[in-house]
Amino acid sequence: TLFRSFVPLKRVRSNSCRSHWLPLQSSQFSHCPYEIVVHVLNYLQAHDIVNAIRCCSAWMKAFDGALSFSCTALKPTSENGNPLQHTINPIPTSLDCRVLLHIVTRCAHLKILDLNCYRIQYHGTTNKHFFWKSIFESCIHLEVFRLGSNYNKPLESSFSYLPSSLQQLVLASSTVTDASLGTIATACVSLVSLDVSDCWKLTNAAVEHIQRLQRLQHFFFNSINFRCENQFAVGTLPFSLPLLETLHISSSAASVEDFLNLNRLRRLCDLNVSSCTNFVDACLSPLVEIHAATLRSLVCRGCLNISDQGISILFRGCYQLRYLDISETVWITDMSLLDPLAYLPQLTYLNLSHNASVSQKAVEGFILKCPQLLAIRIEGCRKLNPNELRTLFPPIRFFDTALDV
Repeated sequence: TLFRSFVPLKRVRSNSCRSHWLPLQSSQFSHCPYEIVVHVLNYLQAHDIVNAIRCCSAWMKAFDGALSFSCTALKPTSENGNPLQHTINPIPTSLDCRVLLHIVTRCAHLKILDLNCYRIQYHGTTNKHFFWKSIFESCIHLEVFRLGSNYNKPLESSFSYLPSSLQQLVLASSTVTDASLGTIATACVSLVSLDVSDCWKLTNAAVEHIQRLQRLQHFFFNSINFRCENQFAVGTLPFSLPLLETLHISSSAASVEDFLNLNRLRRLCDLNVSSCTNFVDACLSPLVEIHAATLRSLVCRGCLNISDQGISILFRGCYQLRYLDISETVWITDMSLLDPLAYLPQLTYLNLSHNASVSQKAVEGFILKCPQLLAIRIEGCRKLNPNELRTLFPPIRFFDTALDV
């Protein structure tokens, strides 16, 4: 509303019948603080951004001085004006490559470039390699780059032009190759977070390139089944990264030996091993022994080889654990929940969904051992009575259906 009501100049007529332009001082937008101007302008769509940049020097400086700018923050709208991102499956919105280049080249301090909600629309005469090279060379201060579904060969050949300031790179669900990761590791020496989830072309050889990112703290490669080669048949996890804190490897084919070597990641505090068939009880013992003071979040959803023995070790040792998901682990019973030595003083969220063997008495006893507990998900637990639990523990939220958020 402010954007559409702002008229920077008005036309007036003098006695000489000649018209000229004067500033319009009564605009709703003229007295807004600089921070509010930046915030409002970040909600514009792509074609409106181009018009806004051309409007006046003040708006040009507002875009140029913004600490962050994201294409997804523009909230592409549907015909009725509702943001597409609020729908369940948002329709990808096309973004003209010339518009994107126009925006990027005029925002010298751009730090976040998020193309997840857009499909880059090229033209027949467009040199894609030159286009991406121009994008990367213009964003010398870029820190976050999320690609979405725009991965292609010309982009892959332009990775060498990625700015050295890049800290977060998201290539999830793309066709990135081992060689491309090698180029990225060479160009992005300051990379802190890397997401290559569902990148099906990667092999075990990619780990060698990832090992070179010595500043990497967050690594996501969910749902990857690495294709084993002779020289990379064992050791598919990056163990030589001294600063690694977050490791998400759900549905991966990592071996038991790999999981036993997790103790080499001394700073690990967030681990996701959902649906990893090789994650067994024996893997939890060294994990707890080394990371008892650092581990904050653990997701073991769907790990069918975990039983009460491993969960008891977890409950006894991880006194800093705050988020725990042990849903769909069919071998868990009341034995681990009623363990007299179990105590999780910092736990705030617990997911017990679809554990049919867990009883009401065991859950009540376990809640008393978690003084900071705020929420429990119990959908699919047939022996539990959610209403009775809500009565006994009013401060805690119990989610008993899939629709609960």
